[in-house]
This record gives sequence, structure tokens and C-alpha cells, in this order.
Amino acid sequence: MFELMSVEERESKCFDYFNRFKIENRDQLRDKWKTNPIEGVRVKFAEEMFSDFQDIKKYRERRQDVIKSNTDFHQTFVLSDIHIPFQDDETLRNVFDCLVDNQPKYLVFLGDVLDCYSISRFAKRPDRVRNLQYEINVFYKMMRELKKHLPSTEFHYLLGNHEIRLEKLILENPGLFGLRALEFPKLFRLDELGIYYHKTKVVIDDMIYYHGDVVRKAAGNSAKAEYEDHRMKSGVSGHTHRLSSYFSSYEKEAGQWFENGCLCELEPDYLADPDKANWQQGFTVIDSYDGLNQGTQVLIQDHKFSYGRKLYK
Repeated sequence: MFELMSVEERESKCFDYFNRFKIENRDQLRDKWKTNPIEGVRVKFAEEMFSDFQDIKKYRERRQDVIKSNTDFHQTFVLSDIHIPFQDDETLRNVFDCLVDNQPKYLVFLGDVLDCYSISRFAKRPDRVRNLQYEINVFYKMMRELKKHLPSTEFHYLLGNHEIRLEKLILENPGLFGLRALEFPKLFRLDELGIYYHKTKVVIDDMIYYHGDVVRKAAGNSAKAEYEDHRMKSGVSGHTHRLSSYFSSYEKEAGQWFENGCLCELEPDYLADPDKANWQQGFTVIDSYDGLNQGTQVLIQDHKFSYGRKLYK
């Protein structure tokens, strides 16, 4: 009997059980199990699932989209547009070294961390196609390694337009709709990694973090458009693969918006002339001092950059 049910089915039954009976600890689980066991599930398996359930509940119960740090000073590092499997590994190694040196309170990924190239509607080069599972595996190994070296850092992940390709694929194939295994946090193992997930944006100490959907001919104009679209609130966006900043005052309050650059290869093979992309590698750091947010942008040139009086190369 115990082998007829898949692991996923048993896990789902356990989670439903914990919610239905409002299980709060292992002792309560064992007591309830004596009179109300789950058919086809061993109690030992349920106890193991309860540990996972508590971790997931901890991340989901918190209001994820508006965060107040309650600290006098902290840093938020913002990365975006890595586009696995087209990431620039040499650049990423240097950026990750910088993260480890600075141990920020928050690390925000603004989306397009994965390219989802294999499920793109665009024509694909046969020599560049890797399946989606390959991209997910690279992402998981990357995040697991980062988490190990940033033990006190909160990771936050936002969807970009490339990850939304997966959502579109499901909508175009209604038979896949509702499969828990295809939900973004489940498929990308974000709960397991302890990464907070945000579908659109997250606000940390009054700074908006958002993937972005505006691309203007000049980078600064894109930043200006995002600032205006967000009702003159300060923030950081990705998407354009360019670095820029825009500052303005609205109703006597100074505001700022940053375009975040990218961390992927700078020569996209789908353009006849890659130089026309006008992309820059880089990232943004927000220093927050008791409610005051100060942004710094870091331009990466030939895989190298300087930050905090240190050269990363």
C-alpha cells in the first residue's frame, strides 16, 4: 500500500493534513496521528514532511511584498538579467566574491535570472539550445553555493519576462494548469532554498524593486519612465541590460530610480550586429541609513570592477 502513492502525492496529503488539523508541533502531530492517520503514509514520512512544512510556512506567512528592516543600517545588493545558460561566468565569480565580502542584509534578483531559452517562441540556434531542466539545475547550484557563503542574507526573487515564458506555456496548454510541480516556487525549489518569491515587485524600506517593462532608446529615459510609472517613488529595475540613474523631485521630495545592468554575455547571437545592443554589465547597491536610501551603481568592464576600495578581477 505504501508504494502505490508517489512521493509528491504523499507530500501533498501531509501538507493538507497539517493545515486541516492546524498542526503546530511534532507532539501534536503524533497525538493526532493515533486517531487520524493518513492512509498510505507512514508517520515517519509525515514527521519529515512537517519539518519542510514549518520552513515553507515561515516564508509564506510573512508579508513578502512590503518589508521594513528595523535596523539603523543595511545594504541591499541588486542583481538581474543573468540569463542562464548565457551567463557570464567570469563576471559572476567576481560579483559573488563582492557579495561574500560585504554580506548584505538583502540580495534581490530582479528577474530574467533564467533565460528559458528552450521554451522561447523565437527561432533558436541548435548549438545553443539547452533544456529547461539544465537551466534550473545551474540556478539551483548557484543559489545553494551563494546561500552557504551568505548565511545571514535574505534572498528575494522576482519574475522577469523570460521566466514568465513558463507561465505562458502552461496557459497555452490547459491540461498542465494546476500541477503543483509546475508552480514557479516549486519548480525552481525556492522554498527549499529559503528564497522569498515575488511575482511582480517587492518594497524594502520604501525602495521599489521591480523587473521592469519599459525600454527607451536612451537608458536614462527608461529609468525616468519607470520612476514616473511608479508615481514618483524611488526604485530599481532591470530588463534593459543598461546602467543608468534618474533623479527628480516631486512635491519637494527627492526621488531616484536605477536601471540595473546585466550579468549575461554581452554579445547576443540573435542580433546581426551585437554592438547595437548597447548593453552594460553591472549591479546596484542600496545603502539604507535609518530610512534614508542611497544608491550606488557599479559598472563592470571586461569582467572587472571596483567596490569598497577593492578591485575584483
